[in-house]
Amino acid sequence: MRLKTSALIALPSALLLALSLSACGKETATTASTGSSPSSTAGSSASSTDKATRNNSDGASAGSSSGADNARTVSIHDLQTGDCLSKMGPESTDGGQSTAKATVVDCTAPHQFEIVGEAESTATSLSEATAPQAIVDTCQPVLETYVGSTKQAAGYRIGSLNPNQSSWDQGDHTLTCFLQAPDDNPLNKSAKDS
Repeated sequence: MRLKTSALIALPSALLLALSLSACGKETATTASTGSSPSSTAGSSASSTDKATRNNSDGASAGSSSGADNARTVSIHDLQTGDCLSKMGPESTDGGQSTAKATVVDCTAPHQFEIVGEAESTATSLSEATAPQAIVDTCQPVLETYVGSTKQAAGYRIGSLNPNQSSWDQGDHTLTCFLQAPDDNPLNKSAKDS
């Protein structure tokens, strides 16, 4: 059974600013409620990714670190299922261009987001694929598998990192799904099989 999201509210403006990468021509990511529990809310935030060049430079996941002291900054293109992120946002490069980066921490350290997997959108356009309900429809099964049940999934908000328009036009319709707490409070353990 798929649960519907009823309303959208904005995430804190600091998160919006941290995740906004409009200078890169990137597209947006949206988080949406996955459940109808009283503490579940929905929201949207700007984020980005051009996953056309997605690759894994080091193969390590956040679970192999021990605490926030072992935090590492990676390109969002290198995120893997199970990575716990304390933040996502732009980072300047030598050329002055902004690139999307994420700080990966051990899942026992406080973190805002957790990558739950990837899903292929069946939408006919990027704007259709990134609508809040479309993200829920695409990422909900991935979230439920990751956490182990529909009931557990209802306790999280879900969002996605999306290809930019150019990548979408070239056939990349893969969304990288992530979860976060419905109240924007940090998580302190992995949601995997919770």
